[in-house]
Amino acid sequence: MSDDNNENSDLAPEDDDNLEELFDPGEPVDTEDDDDESAEDRELAATAAITAERSGSNRNGYSRDEGKRSAGLQKLQNKLKKAEEQNEQDEQDDHDDQKNHIDQKIQKLQKLQKFQKDQKAQKEERASKRKNNTEKVTKLKLDWKWKIPFSFSDFCVFSLGVLIPLSMLLLGSAFAAKRLTLVLLNHPVETIVQIFFALLIPFANFRMWRSLRRQDYRFSAVRGIVSGAAVGAALTICAVSMASMIVGGEVMENEIGTTFGTGFTFLSTLTFLSMLVAIYQINVFRLARDFRVSRAQITMFATIGVLLSIASLCATEAKSFYVRIAEKSAVTNDKAERQRGLNVLRNLDIERQLRMECTDDRAAGLAGLFIPIKSSTQRQLYFAITGKPFRDVNAGELSAMSDDYLRRHVVGEPVKGLTLVRSLLSGSLSPATLTSTVNWTYVFKNESAGPQEARAEIALPAGTAVTGMTLWKDGEPTDARIAVSVSEAGQGEQSWVQANHNCPAMLTPIGHGRFLLHCYPVEQDEELKIRMTMVVPLKAENASQAALPIPRFVAANFTLDGKHLLKVKSPLALKAHSKDLRQSHSTSGQHIVAGPLTKEELKGSEVGIAAQLPAKMEQVAVFDMISTKLKEQEEKEKLKRKREQELEAQAQAEAELAEEEAKPQQVVVMIDGSRGVRQQLEDVARVLKPGKAKKKAIQALKKGQVAKRYVVETIKPICVKPPKNLVVVLDGSSALAGQEKEIIAALRSVPKGVITTVMVASDEQKKELESLEVESGINLISNMKFAGGQDNLQAVVNASELAGESANGAVLWIHGPQPAFNREIYIMSQYSNVPAFYEYSIDSGETDTLEFFKNHAEIGPFSQIPKSGSMGKDIAGFLSRWRSDRTNYAVALAETIEKPTCRMATPKESMELLALRANAYCEQLLSERRAARAATIAATYGLVTPVSSAIVNEAVGRNLHLGEAPVQAREQDSDVPTLQGATNGTIGPQGADATYVTGINTAGTVRVNNLANLEALLNVITNLAEMVGLTLGFGLLVHGLLQRNVVLYVPGLNASLTHIHRIAYGVAIMFMASSLPGIVNWFVASARDANLFS
Repeated sequence: MSDDNNENSDLAPEDDDNLEELFDPGEPVDTEDDDDESAEDRELAATAAITAERSGSNRNGYSRDEGKRSAGLQKLQNKLKKAEEQNEQDEQDDHDDQKNHIDQKIQKLQKLQKFQKDQKAQKEERASKRKNNTEKVTKLKLDWKWKIPFSFSDFCVFSLGVLIPLSMLLLGSAFAAKRLTLVLLNHPVETIVQIFFALLIPFANFRMWRSLRRQDYRFSAVRGIVSGAAVGAALTICAVSMASMIVGGEVMENEIGTTFGTGFTFLSTLTFLSMLVAIYQINVFRLARDFRVSRAQITMFATIGVLLSIASLCATEAKSFYVRIAEKSAVTNDKAERQRGLNVLRNLDIERQLRMECTDDRAAGLAGLFIPIKSSTQRQLYFAITGKPFRDVNAGELSAMSDDYLRRHVVGEPVKGLTLVRSLLSGSLSPATLTSTVNWTYVFKNESAGPQEARAEIALPAGTAVTGMTLWKDGEPTDARIAVSVSEAGQGEQSWVQANHNCPAMLTPIGHGRFLLHCYPVEQDEELKIRMTMVVPLKAENASQAALPIPRFVAANFTLDGKHLLKVKSPLALKAHSKDLRQSHSTSGQHIVAGPLTKEELKGSEVGIAAQLPAKMEQVAVFDMISTKLKEQEEKEKLKRKREQELEAQAQAEAELAEEEAKPQQVVVMIDGSRGVRQQLEDVARVLKPGKAKKKAIQALKKGQVAKRYVVETIKPICVKPPKNLVVVLDGSSALAGQEKEIIAALRSVPKGVITTVMVASDEQKKELESLEVESGINLISNMKFAGGQDNLQAVVNASELAGESANGAVLWIHGPQPAFNREIYIMSQYSNVPAFYEYSIDSGETDTLEFFKNHAEIGPFSQIPKSGSMGKDIAGFLSRWRSDRTNYAVALAETIEKPTCRMATPKESMELLALRANAYCEQLLSERRAARAATIAATYGLVTPVSSAIVNEAVGRNLHLGEAPVQAREQDSDVPTLQGATNGTIGPQGADATYVTGINTAGTVRVNNLANLEALLNVITNLAEMVGLTLGFGLLVHGLLQRNVVLYVPGLNASLTHIHRIAYGVAIMFMASSLPGIVNWFVASARDANLFS
């Protein structure tokens, strides 16, 4: 026991818990045998007592054998003695067992102490080794892990399996960044999965290579599947590269000018070598196993990984190829197959994908490489599926955009706090000339937290001439200047002005009677006033009255919750359909209609104002001084050019004459007797005396007089002769879905006696372009399905031929959006009689008929049916003009040089007639594709046309007022006439000041970024991430440079950071943080270029 005690005395204090566990007082003691022994002794003692008592009783009363009693007693005593000895022996055995039990626990405790000491020693040894390794790294020595000899096989495996695949990925991302970005935006999830599997190739090879270098032959299921996935990914890339080398050469040649055959060859070869490296390393792991089952297990894991990667990569391209195959079917010439492809694509929500593919072919990805589709065909397919013509917003052609698109992408959503608090629509009518001057004044108020920009799309009545715009700033009015986008040759040096977001006010035409109004800034808690002036022609409803069309808001980024008024005056009686408009008289005897306007009326509801017409409509004339002066300028320019040519010829002749005069010669003059002698003598005198000829030419140049020019308006009541043959072409696209009742009502409103034929342009019909009678057409329309986008070109061509077969034919085209330009050319038979063409467009005028029928000049021009209410009412009102009881008026504005004998117009009527005449002339010039001349007319007359805009900009200069000539013009050219303006007393630049404001890009600078808030949020996040990353990386870099002997341990991981690790990680984090904003901006810019948002 002393040895035990000595051993126990050596126990460390921290082992008290173990001792307590060994000598737990609560442990039960084995005393069952002791209890049994005591009971037996008590039983023997009781037996002996009973025997003695009986022996005493027998001795007294009974006779017993004494010998037998002694023997029994002796036997009993022996038994008791034996029991006592047995009891002592058992106690000794129990004591020995307990001692042995304690000894065993003490031995276990000693073993535990020894194990803990060994662990502590090993820990100290590892810490010492790490310290030694750190010192070695500090001395720029390699770690012990890399001291193993680097063999040739290791070099091949590392280079072919890790370095080359990783380099290919980096180079591919750098040289094909745009393609990768577009594919990533078009198919984000699928592309991320593909990138993951591509990165898996170098990662898996590196992990296996490092394990083999360390002689770590463990091969779990995860490692096996990952290694097999790397093999499958490399095999797939190799197969795709080989297929692209065979199939995709044409597409690559169209994009980059070469088939990229060498690149595909290198790519397939290198990925094949990477696959062999992965297979080789897997086989090394397999051969390291001793049992066949283990080897089969490795093969099974790798096979699962191969199949999983191939299946995953194929699944990522399944939808793309499915859509691409359907697209290819939808553009074939086979009607049944084409219809099947269109039905498949229309059932899929792929408009965004198609839009990106139309913008850039590279967005189609791998499917586009194997199944190429031309860009023009892709855009036609986009229209056929979505029913919307593809518009490249990067081109900035706002005139080709629908009202819905402009509302969302140009005007923008309503700005909270920006309100049109007041507006006044005032008009002065001239019933005698069917004209009116309308001023629309707006007052904007900004109650938001900062300056805002007011935008609105405004639709004006047909034939309206916008003559000016005025902005009030600090109480001072500033008139707009007319800026043109093109100019004629000979206009001199041009002034280039960029009209952008900061322009105070700008009115830009966007085509088809739509204008974009821009005002900036509307300061916080301030109000801004602006007025737009226009000349609106009256619409004669009958012989006694004419209607005044009202302009309207199509879209606005401000609310219309303010107070809006209408005030119209006329020398003759006025009538208003609205109950809120009251009639009154002014002090000068003018008839007035005034009252409030509702938001609905500002957005297009009919106000209904009619003016009484004179009993007799007379011819009216006005002197067009502007046209006269322009003609004088043109004549002067012609005389100048002619004189310059003559002077040049004369100088050449004089030079030749001087050479000849140096030699003695005789001049022989021969007179032709068959011609006039006097003319010949004048020619000889002009040659011999050039001074007089020059003086005479200069006098003629200074004179430069032309005849005065007049504009004469003629209004005649006519009875419109109805067409004998009316062919109605109906568009079967989805734009007309839900309009069946309106279309049927319009067809039934055709006057009696007009032979009407209906032709439906739709691929959904069994018989395409079949001409039907009205009732048959109505039945077809009632049951047909309006789907996608339908190209109406061939239908209109056939309808034109049908209408041109008879005298007085007409074509009525009811359609939705159409492609901007159809390149198909159909052979048309010659008309017997040229038909009339009318159109009713559902697309807010975004279809340009001149461009759409560019290859078919025989078709058109189209007269648009005005839109004021529902389609049925609009068409029915137009067709009612063909009724025999309807009186219509024809208004003609003609220019003449003969002095008219009719009544001369008043000054107000003169300005209105000149503006309408100039506006109509600009439209005529534009239809003849003479944009430069149209811009000159617009700038001179001060009109806003498709080639001119009204801009309030200090950089442009102030307007020229009526009768005022520019100072610079007077100084440089005294012969420059003073041009008098036709509208609002303002005119465009003139003479030497004719620096037409060109270079404006209003369409490209007014577009709204729908994701501006998202961009701002991304910028904030990336900037914060950049700051955090730079701070963290700089901290690690500085700590690694200054604390070289310190090793950091990562909590929860068996890893440490030496100073080299900290420096490397710090530089990497700083680089990634600096690159993050650029990467985000790259993706945003790519998304914008791909038409994902405007």
